[in-house]
Amino acid sequence: MSEPLTHPYWKDDLKEPLVLYRGEVESEVEGTPLTGEGVAWLGCFPSPKVFMSFGFDSPHRFSIPIAQDSVEVALPGRGGGGVVRLGGSPDPPEGEQASHRHMVSRAGNVERFEVGATDQEVRDVRFMTINGPELHGPSAACVTLVTDTWRFVIDQRHDMHVFAKDLKWEHPFGLTHVGQLTRVDGGNIALAEANDALELLSYFLSFVRGAAVAPALPCGLDGAGTKVWEDWGSVNRRVHPYRTTVIWSDPSLTSQLAQLFTGFARRWDDEADQDVLRYVLAFYESGNDPRPLQTAINLAVAGLELMSWVQLVRDGSMPESEFEDHGARARTIEELVKCAGIDTARVPEELQALRHQGYLGHDAIWKLRSRFTHPRMHSISTDYDVLEDAWRLATWYLELVLLHWFEYEGSTYHGFSRVGLGTSPRFRG
Repeated sequence: MSEPLTHPYWKDDLKEPLVLYRGEVESEVEGTPLTGEGVAWLGCFPSPKVFMSFGFDSPHRFSIPIAQDSVEVALPGRGGGGVVRLGGSPDPPEGEQASHRHMVSRAGNVERFEVGATDQEVRDVRFMTINGPELHGPSAACVTLVTDTWRFVIDQRHDMHVFAKDLKWEHPFGLTHVGQLTRVDGGNIALAEANDALELLSYFLSFVRGAAVAPALPCGLDGAGTKVWEDWGSVNRRVHPYRTTVIWSDPSLTSQLAQLFTGFARRWDDEADQDVLRYVLAFYESGNDPRPLQTAINLAVAGLELMSWVQLVRDGSMPESEFEDHGARARTIEELVKCAGIDTARVPEELQALRHQGYLGHDAIWKLRSRFTHPRMHSISTDYDVLEDAWRLATWYLELVLLHWFEYEGSTYHGFSRVGLGTSPRFRG
């Protein structure tokens, strides 16, 4: 068995901030260079980001204006630097605060920040993943995902099954995986290229997890395994707190992710399809949180409408004028779902509340969604169980439409159950 992947900053959990730097910092105020002390750390509140606190010795007349949104900061001892967005920062790790003697002090989260020899290309980039999906493997939970250009190896923490429970109930964010990025041809990698590749992985893992996931702290390593550069501003997507999700995937499907990734990456490489993915996955990830159900249904149906336009109008034969007819919008969703091989005339047996309404699947979700977007007082009230079933059905439709678009040929799990929304039993599809 191969050795587990390592990362220069790996820490078992993020209940305490992960300190990245403590030392000299430089900046400029009103055209005058300032030198002081600072500390940078990976924190999780209000969301995972690298935060920075710094203070400067300066004449009394100098101060960072209260209205200033951000400030440029450099690290003379480490090379590089970037922009810190002021405000919204938690307290620094205890014992790591900049000295109180400084007259100018500020804190915030890094907007962009590159450290080290950022112009040097490397052959091995290590990163960590925050709130990634749980994986199962034959001997270790490690998966390899490949495109024509990139190879990702993702190695799950050894205690993920237990740690996932802690994330749900005790701490909403945590480091779940270490990853390695290399070129398929063994060539060198620039920092900007690494971040572009990790953005693809971020969206893919978010689709697998059913909630927003983010790679963090990419570090370029030289042939001896020494860190050459790192990017502190790489957590550039919102990360959802770890939560139970009722989704198409399951840890037992890990072996099928490589085939799904091939189709996903093919769509990502097309500029127009990449724009579609960014929007539709935002609908999917946020709509997977059924609090409130009305919003979740709206987001799932918005995703279906977008995919209807893509597959029926942009890539199909439906005139756009027909698509714009809102009276026929339920039919466009029906046509879309049929393209994925789903019979909308049959509402799954597990969705009993919706079946008792006598709707066809596409009619049910469209009519219920319309009650919230075009309300009339006599039609707003809807049974909670019916809303829950409509949300589950709309989300399932969207998942299967996307899997079909990615040309996925593997198995799925259907998240239908007559239990509360806090659990996630799945049924083989």
